Amino acid sequence: MHSHITETCTRILQDGTKKEFDCPKAVVDYNKSMGGVDKAYMLCAIHGRDRKSMKWWHRIFFGLIDRAIVNSQVVYSKLQRGQNNISTFDFRRAVAQSVVNLSRKPQVGRPLSVEPNPTAQKRKRQAPSVSRDVRLQNLGARWIVFSEIRGRCEVCSITGVEFRPKSKCKTCGVRLCCNQSKNCFNVYHGVSEV
Repeated sequence: MHSHITETCTRILQDGTKKEFDCPKAVVDYNKSMGGVDKAYMLCAIHGRDRKSMKWWHRIFFGLIDRAIVNSQVVYSKLQRGQNNISTFDFRRAVAQSVVNLSRKPQVGRPLSVEPNPTAQKRKRQAPSVSRDVRLQNLGARWIVFSEIRGRCEVCSITGVEFRPKSKCKTCGVRLCCNQSKNCFNVYHGVSEV
C-alpha cells in the first residue's frame, strides 16, 4: 500500500523542544489510525502475567485473562466517570481478592486450640472480614440462616458492641444481628455503609 515516499512528522525531544523529521509514510499513517491496540498491550504489560512456559496454551490462557482484566478496568473507569480512578495494580488486586474470597469457605465458631483469656482486652474489628465486592454482590440472593451456636456479630464488633446472635448470612457465612431492635444484615450488605 505504501511506497518509499517520506513525509515530515513532529517529535518532542528530551529537553521539550519540537523538531521535524523525515519518516516513511507508513509510520505517519500508522500513528494517525492506530486505535487502542498499543494502549491495551501497554496496560497488559504493566502488571501482566506473561511468563515463559513449555505448554503453549498456558500463554494463550493467561494472555486472555490479562486482556479480560484490562478490558474490565476500562469499562469500570468509564462507568465511574472519574469518581474513583483506580490504578492497574489496585484493580488487579481487587479482582484477585474477590476471587479468593469467593472460593474461601467461612470458618464457623472459634478454633478449639484457643483458650479464652479473661484479662485480655475485647477485640474491636477495624473493617469487615469479607471484601466489599463479595459483600455487595447478588444482594437479592442473600438469605438469613439460624443455627444453635452463637457467634459475634460482624457489624457490632466494628462498632465495639458485644452481641452474639444465632443468625448469619448464608452466602458470606458471617454472623449478623437480625431482630426487631437492630438489623445488621441490611447494614452489612450495603443498605447503609459500614
